Amino acid sequence: ARPTDRPSFACGLFLASLLTESLHLSKRFAPELINFLTSIFYVACDKLPSDMYPLPPCKGGNFLVPTKPSSGQINKLKLSDVTSVKSMDDTFKTQCLNSACVITLKLVNLNVNLVSASEIFEPLAKVLKHVNHEKIHEGVSEKIREIESVYTTKIESAKKEGGAVIRPAKPV
Repeated sequence: ARPTDRPSFACGLFLASLLTESLHLSKRFAPELINFLTSIFYVACDKLPSDMYPLPPCKGGNFLVPTKPSSGQINKLKLSDVTSVKSMDDTFKTQCLNSACVITLKLVNLNVNLVSASEIFEPLAKVLKHVNHEKIHEGVSEKIREIESVYTTKIESAKKEGGAVIRPAKPV
């Protein structure tokens, strides 16, 4: 489903956090989770190049673009937001972006050793470059920069190093 309101964003991030914990314990990979987080950051961009399209099921929009930068402490999302009928205010948008950043950092650190990590996180890295840091909370902006730096230092450097493909001696 396409998140467009407060309950759907809260529910999606809640499920993403559950799935992240499950992936952490099982050492598996879920591409749908990366697509969802990419979509969260996509709807947090106010201006994107015309050749950049959202990954399905996201249809775009700017649902999570704050109207003005907030300050102070960022609280965690509440489970009661899943059933809330309130409109999305800047505090909620900041909480959503903060939660998405925390989940993304966990996933990047969890999957950094995968051979295909560069290809997996490339769409996310492209979208993160277009997030307007002037409109978002300073703490969220720092986390986005941290995600970008982890991507460039760990994942991109591992891609450049490359390694020889080791073939088994006998067909399996």
